[in-house]
Amino acid sequence: MVTHQVDSTETDMFSRMRLSAFFRLLQKVSVLHCEALGAGRAVTLDRGILWVVTMHHGEFTRMPDYEEKVIIETWPGKTMYSLFPRYYRMTDMGGRELAKVSSIWTHVDMKTREVVPPAESGISIDQVVTGKEVPLPAVPVSIPPESTVIYKVPYSNIDLNQHMNNSCYYDLAENEFRPSREGRAVKTINAMYSGELHLDDDVRISAGHEGNRYYISGEKDKRMFAISMVYHQV
Repeated sequence: MVTHQVDSTETDMFSRMRLSAFFRLLQKVSVLHCEALGAGRAVTLDRGILWVVTMHHGEFTRMPDYEEKVIIETWPGKTMYSLFPRYYRMTDMGGRELAKVSSIWTHVDMKTREVVPPAESGISIDQVVTGKEVPLPAVPVSIPPESTVIYKVPYSNIDLNQHMNNSCYYDLAENEFRPSREGRAVKTINAMYSGELHLDDDVRISAGHEGNRYYISGEKDKRMFAISMVYHQV
């Protein structure tokens, strides 16, 4: 459990926490918890093994405001082959629920970029059941594009795994989705990161919407990511 106060670098023009900042916070909490479980840097990064997130599902009541304090809880789900589910819950200081998230992580060899199964890594994480789990992520359902642009992955998007950090995809989405620009709140998210984007890659970004659901995807030689977001009604 981690307490966090939203600062000015994490907020949008409406003084609310950006989705990209929220998902970076989840990454931070995940690292801290994996360290506590004995599955941190010493047995992963220092051995050439990367923790990589592949999917997200999120359900949101609201995003916290500037200088608001929140509490983030996280716990592991049941390992499935080479997939490590992880859950999160964000509440305000009064215990009111703001967001619930599920994610799927895996281990990747730093050099070969191939999946490393637990039998090879020797890393085991026991399941925790709290009763607060949300459904695991689903593949985002596509929507015909209304706009297409070419995006060149900049240096600022690259993390220590030497690829575009998943949180950066949410900045791409919110730059394209009108409801975010109008200050409307996100209700649900499904995201899939199916390939790695590297420095200076040219990616075809396509976006479209149907009603309150908006969709964005990126393609290079294949679909590299896709995000579906449903917004709350005005």
